[in-house]
Amino acid sequence: MKVISFISKKGGCGKTTLSLNLAAALAEEKKNVLFIDIDPQAYATFALGYTNDSKKKNIYDVFRAYFEAKELYFQETIIKTRKNLSFIASNILLNELEINLWDKKGTATILFNILSDDFFNKYDYVIIDSPPNFGFLTLNAMYCSDILLVPICPNYFCFYSIDSIYMLKDTFNIKSKRKAEIFFIMNMYNSKAVFDKGILKELERKIKTNFLSAKIQFNSLLKEVVINKKTVFDAYPKSLLAEDFKKFANEVMNITMSKAIS
Repeated sequence: MKVISFISKKGGCGKTTLSLNLAAALAEEKKNVLFIDIDPQAYATFALGYTNDSKKKNIYDVFRAYFEAKELYFQETIIKTRKNLSFIASNILLNELEINLWDKKGTATILFNILSDDFFNKYDYVIIDSPPNFGFLTLNAMYCSDILLVPICPNYFCFYSIDSIYMLKDTFNIKSKRKAEIFFIMNMYNSKAVFDKGILKELERKIKTNFLSAKIQFNSLLKEVVINKKTVFDAYPKSLLAEDFKKFANEVMNITMSKAIS
């Protein structure tokens, strides 16, 4: 099992849409995928069609059961959404955990300890959508991850966040003794725009080997897909957009199969 978390210092870079459709692309490749939404905003949970009347427990219940040392059957949290793709829903009550536990010693390892349970060994990939900040929940995602994926948009706000992300990752790796690899993925890219191409060249010089070659082209269809609670592969499986995500998934699979992430 490989754990991949999407992290971002700011919103608006398409983190949730990228994470959802990467999960769907991996499922299309016949990988058994578990998607975990730990963002209290629960946008991914909404996009996957979760309704409040579901009797399934959510990730808040998982964290709380662990913290209170209560028994919880993980099967009670799993929602089968598509072939090869399941997910654990988010809950706004995660904000309560973020406030109460962010500075408590040892709480950054909770999700790592949960995913260490044999129950999760059946999954090839666990994809985690974290909040757009570096609080308690994101630190949990970072601690349990083999790969950290950072979406980058062709604007200077995302560009200038790169150094702080590297600094956080390096500090976290030293303190936690974990060695998650960090990679950047270009999102909402317009290959015909002079400005976007200029930003891309600057990013390639700055990020170098950690910049994925796959790029997700700007496409308004993505907004439509999310609103309709679908993935790109549900709505437009033969589209260029779907091809972008297939390339993204294949590059991620190649990385996870490499010796560096083994």
